[in-house]
Amino acid sequence: MSNRNDSDWVLWALVIAGLFLGLLVWKFSEALGLDIKSGASVLLRLIVTAALTGLCAWFGKDFEFLHLKSVWPILTVLFWLCWWPALDCWASSEVPFSSMRETYDLPWWDEWYTKWGVVAFLIGGWFGLRRVFGDRY
Repeated sequence: MSNRNDSDWVLWALVIAGLFLGLLVWKFSEALGLDIKSGASVLLRLIVTAALTGLCAWFGKDFEFLHLKSVWPILTVLFWLCWWPALDCWASSEVPFSSMRETYDLPWWDEWYTKWGVVAFLIGGWFGLRRVFGDRY
């Protein structure tokens, strides 16, 4: 008789899935020059955005307000928001000491006005296109 439980495979599956996810985050972070925390944050946000896009594509046929034609500006803004931790990580690599982060001038591409300016541009561009093309767009 065996002392092993029939649900031992679940533990091994979780361990293997955890190792695979760790390897995925590590390679993703390494490829983009990010630390593990920033890479995991960016990757998780990208997965959530991709899942929301898939849900909108799937249920958009049944619900008009979820159609990709209606929600693509929101998804584009979410895609832009996914990269904010990466911008912070890349900008902090230019700071000589982490204690100087508050007093050091950040690069223009990591400042709040650039991040929120792109959000405003994406939303304003969408409203502009709707104004020009009307319901066809």
